[in-house]
Amino acid sequence: MPTRNMLRILVVDDHPLFRSAVRSMALDAAPEVEVLEAASGCEALALLGGDRPIDLILLDLELPDMRGDEVLAAARAQSRGLPVVILSASEQRDDILLAMDRGAVGYIPKSSSRDVILAAIRLVLSGGVYIPPQALAPSAAPAAAHQHAAVPGVL
Repeated sequence: MPTRNMLRILVVDDHPLFRSAVRSMALDAAPEVEVLEAASGCEALALLGGDRPIDLILLDLELPDMRGDEVLAAARAQSRGLPVVILSASEQRDDILLAMDRGAVGYIPKSSSRDVILAAIRLVLSGGVYIPPQALAPSAAPAAAHQHAAVPGVL
């Protein structure tokens, strides 16, 4: 049975394998953690309406029933101050900045290593904000694409 001091983390993703991996990382992130899982936005919002508060949401942007940014907005409206971290396959700078602008306290690309994901979760749990390097270097992608195109035989 969960104790009163136990952190409650909600993992929202429609892929069971990814939810399982994130569950494992969340359990490693802090000493006393209860991890809840939701495969859809509706499931996530129902869990948020429960009798015990959620301390952190790890949220995918692509869900089967609603967009992740809709879940983000509803979660922030329902529980002011609730930290939400986006875990997404998108590494587009615009997606990262939009999520942060809408109130996310972190954005973790799914391509990140386990160590990076774990460190980002710990950072957010300690009150910090995680912004991936893709959001900080807007000119890096075009420069890399230009350098790559200059290599003979590589498209």
